[in-house]
Amino acid sequence: MTAERASPSILRYCRQIHSVLVGRLWNGVSARKALEESERRFRAIVEDQTEMICRTDRDLRVTFCNRAHARFCGLESDQLLGSRFLDPFPSGLRRSLEANLRNLTPEDPIFRCEHDRVAHGGEAEWFGWTNRALFDAAGSLLGYQSVGRDITNRKRADRALRESEMRFRAIVDDQMEFISRCSPDYRFTFINEAYVRQLGRSRARIIGSSVLDLMTSEQGAQFIGQLARLTPDNPTVTYEMSTIAPDGRLVWEEWTDRALFDEAGCLIEYQSVGRDITRTKAFEATLTASAEELAQIADCMPIAMAITRADRLEVLFSNSQAKETFGLYPGCPPDRLAATYVDPGDRERLVKRVAREGRVEGVELSLRRADGSVIRAIMSAREIQFRGSPALVAACTDITSRLETEHALRTSEARLQAFMQHAPAGMYLKDMEGRYVVANPEMERVQNRPVSEIIGRTPEDVFAPRDAAVIRGFDRQVLRTGTSVVNEEYVPYFPHYVWRLVIRFPIRDEEGKFTHIAGFVFDISDRKKAEAEADRQRAAMYQREKLAALGSLLAGVAHELNNPLSVVLGRAIMLEEQCEDSGIRNSLTRLRSAAERCARIVRSFLALARQKSREVKPVDVRAVLDGSVEILANGLRSAGIEVARADASDLPPVMADEDELHQVFMNLIVNAQQAIEMAAPPGAAGHPDGTSHPAPDTTPAGRLWLATSVQRDGAVRIEVADNGPGVPETLRTQIFDPFFTTKPIGSGTGLGLSVCHGIISSHGGTITVAERAGGGALFSVTLPACSSVAETPAVRQPEPWGGCGSVLVVDDEPEVVMMLKEILAVDGYEVMTSGDGAEALRILGERHFDVILCDIRMPRLDGPGLLTALQERSPELARKLLLMTGDVLRAAAAHPSDIGARLLEKPLDPAEVRRRVGNLIDENR
Repeated sequence: MTAERASPSILRYCRQIHSVLVGRLWNGVSARKALEESERRFRAIVEDQTEMICRTDRDLRVTFCNRAHARFCGLESDQLLGSRFLDPFPSGLRRSLEANLRNLTPEDPIFRCEHDRVAHGGEAEWFGWTNRALFDAAGSLLGYQSVGRDITNRKRADRALRESEMRFRAIVDDQMEFISRCSPDYRFTFINEAYVRQLGRSRARIIGSSVLDLMTSEQGAQFIGQLARLTPDNPTVTYEMSTIAPDGRLVWEEWTDRALFDEAGCLIEYQSVGRDITRTKAFEATLTASAEELAQIADCMPIAMAITRADRLEVLFSNSQAKETFGLYPGCPPDRLAATYVDPGDRERLVKRVAREGRVEGVELSLRRADGSVIRAIMSAREIQFRGSPALVAACTDITSRLETEHALRTSEARLQAFMQHAPAGMYLKDMEGRYVVANPEMERVQNRPVSEIIGRTPEDVFAPRDAAVIRGFDRQVLRTGTSVVNEEYVPYFPHYVWRLVIRFPIRDEEGKFTHIAGFVFDISDRKKAEAEADRQRAAMYQREKLAALGSLLAGVAHELNNPLSVVLGRAIMLEEQCEDSGIRNSLTRLRSAAERCARIVRSFLALARQKSREVKPVDVRAVLDGSVEILANGLRSAGIEVARADASDLPPVMADEDELHQVFMNLIVNAQQAIEMAAPPGAAGHPDGTSHPAPDTTPAGRLWLATSVQRDGAVRIEVADNGPGVPETLRTQIFDPFFTTKPIGSGTGLGLSVCHGIISSHGGTITVAERAGGGALFSVTLPACSSVAETPAVRQPEPWGGCGSVLVVDDEPEVVMMLKEILAVDGYEVMTSGDGAEALRILGERHFDVILCDIRMPRLDGPGLLTALQERSPELARKLLLMTGDVLRAAAAHPSDIGARLLEKPLDPAEVRRRVGNLIDENR
C-alpha cells in the first residue's frame, strides 16, 4: 500500500482514536496511556512508508515527518521539527506553493504539484506532492499534511516516449512514399509530408477529412469493397489508381492498404503506403508504342524479314517484303518456305549453325523468289523465343548486281537491327559529349542497370567517379588515335560481365569528321575462368609428371644401390666378425654403421618412390620422424638448421599408412627449412666463401623443433615448429587449399600442404597451423591412437644346424654372388652359383639343392619366372626358394600374395642370410 493511498485511512484511524481518547481524558492516567500507545502505532506505520510524509502547523512549520521526508531534505527527522516545510523546495517554487496552500478551503482541501531539482550527481530528479489542509469541525485551519513521492523514472519514461514519437514522425515524414492512416470510417488520422505535398493542401485540412473525398464514386466503391474483404489472415491489398493532381496533371499511384486488428480480431484502423508511378506508366506506354512502331518499321523495311519455327517449316511472322518477294506469310504451306531455298540443304545447315552458335551473320546463299527467279542474297539469322517457342528470326537482303548498292544499305540496317536487339553482347553509341544515344538490351546486364537509366546521360551521370574517369580516358584515346581501342576490363563488383572485352571505335561522317563513339562489350568471364583453370591443371599435371619421373628415377637409383650396398655391408660384417684387432674392429664397426645408415636411407627413398595401395597398420610416429630427419639431415645441416627433438616415452602407436605419414612429415620439415632459409639474411647460414656449413662456435641460424606427445583424449600429437617468418593469421585459413602457396613463383605448386591435409583427414586426424611462441610457424598433427595392438607372434628359433647342405645362388651381380658364397661356405654349406634364372633352371634339372637364393631382377629369366617354372615342374624345389630384392614392399605388391614370406631384403645382412637359410633347411628336412 503506497503512502498516498494509505495515509488518509491511517489519519482517519488515528483521528478516531484521538477523538475517543480526548473524550475519555477524564479517565485520567488510563486515557493518557491509550493516547500514547496510539501515537506509537501511528508513528511506526508512517515511518515505514517509502513516500515522504510531513505535518505542519498553520504557519507551515514541521510538527512531524517520517524518515523518507528527512532523506529528501538531507537532515535527520528531529532536525526538521520546527523548520519551515518549504525550505527544501527550489526557491522559485516556494512562493507559488505557499500561495496555493493558503488558498485551500474545507470544500477544496487538496492541492497537487510536481517539481524537479538537481541531484548531487548533476542529474534532474522529479517529485510529486499531494498537500491537504486540515480543518476542525468549525472549519478552522489546524495545519497541513503533505505526502510526496519520487516520480523521476516516470518522467524519464514519458520523455523517452515523446522523443521516440518525434523520431518516428521524422522518419515517416522523410519517406518518399505516401503514408497515411485512417479510421474504420475512412477518415484521415495521420498523413506524412510526402503525401501532403502530393495532395497540395495543408495537413490540418486533410486530418479528419474522408479518404473517399479524393476518389470518384466508382473508385470509392471499389476502395470500400476491397477493404471490406481484408481479414487478420489476409490483411493487405495492392492496387493502382489514377487521380488528378492539384496542377491538373493525370497522376497514377500504386497503393498497398493494410487493415490493423487488435488481439481480439477487431478492426482498429487502416494504414496505406503509396508511391507515384506516373513515370513508370509513361515508360510502359512508350514501350508499347515502340513495339508497335517497330512492327510498322519491320513491315515497311525493304528487306525481307521472317520468323519461322526452328524445328519445322512454319512461318510465324513476315514483313511485307518477305510476302512480296518470297510469298511467305504466317500459316503459308511448308512447301512454300522450302521452295524459297534453291539448295534444300541450306535451311537445314542454317538451322544447325544457329543452334550451335546462337546466331549467324552474312550467310550468302541462293534464294528463289515467288515468281520463280533466283537471286543471290545475304541472310542473317538468330535463335529467339517467339510466343513461348524456339524460333528463327532471319533477315534476307538481295545483293544482285542491279540492287547491290541499295541492298547493301538494307543489309547494314538489318544487321544493325538484329545486332542491337538480339546480340548477346553489349552495344552502344555515344555522341561527342559522351551521352549514350543508343544501347541494346544486353547493356542492362553489362552495366547492371536499366537502359532507361543510361540513355541520354553521360558516364558521370550513371557511374561512380572512378569508373566514369576510366571510361572518359578510353574515349579520349579513341578520338586521339582515330582507331579501334581493344582492352580487357575486370569489374568484380558487377554481377555480370565480370571479365569483359571492350572494343571502342570512332564513327565518322562523309567528310571524315568524328560524330559518335561506338562500342561492343563481350562477356569473357567463362573464358577467363577456363584459362585460369587450364593454367592450374597444367601446373598440377606438370608437378605430377615431375614427381612421377623423379620417383621412378629415385626408385631405380635406390634399387641399383642395394646391390653394392649388400657387398659393402656384408663384407663389413664378415670382416668385423673375423678381425681380432680391436682398433681395426672398431673401424669396421663404424664402416658397418655407415653402411647400415646408407641402407636405411635407400629404404626410405624406395618407400617414397613406391606406388602402392594404402596399408594401414600400427605405426610408431617417432620412427617415421627418425626416417624423415635422416633423409633430410644433410640439407638441414647445410642450411645451418639445428633439429631439436622432444618425444613422449609412453607414446602409443597410431593406425596409419607409414609411407603416407612419411610423406606428410617430409613435406612439413622441407617447408620449415625453406621458410627459415627465405627469412635468413644473406650469409647467415654459411661462410663468406659461399659454403653452406655453419661457422665453428656459432649458434645455427635456424631451429627446427619436433615433438610428440599424448593428448588428454588419448590422441597422438606431433608438432613441427620453426623460427622462420611464420604464417600470417589472414592466410592460415587458406594455406591448406589446393594451389595456394606463399612461396615465390617457381618455388612451389601449392599442392604439398593440401595433400598433407588430405592424408591426415583420411586417417581421422587433424592438421592445423598457428604461431609459435617466440615467432615462427607451428604445425600440429593429431592422429587417433591404436585402441589395441595385435601381439606379434613369436619367431620360432630353428634348431642348431651344422651347416650341412647345398645352396644354389642365382644373381647377375658377381660381387653379391661371391659374398654370399663366402658367407655360406664359412658355415660349411656347399655353394653353387648361376648368373640368371634360365641357367639356374638347367642346373636344377641336373641336381638337387637344399636352398635356392635367387634375385628378383635378372636378364633372360627373373626370380618370379624361375619360381613359376619350379612350381610347375618341381613343387618341392619351389618351397626351397628365397627371392632377394632391394624393394621388398614393391615386390610383395607386384607379385602373388604368398611371395612375401619368400623375400630376403637387400642390402643383405650375413646373419639374416644364415638364419633364413637355416630355417628353410630346417623346415624341409
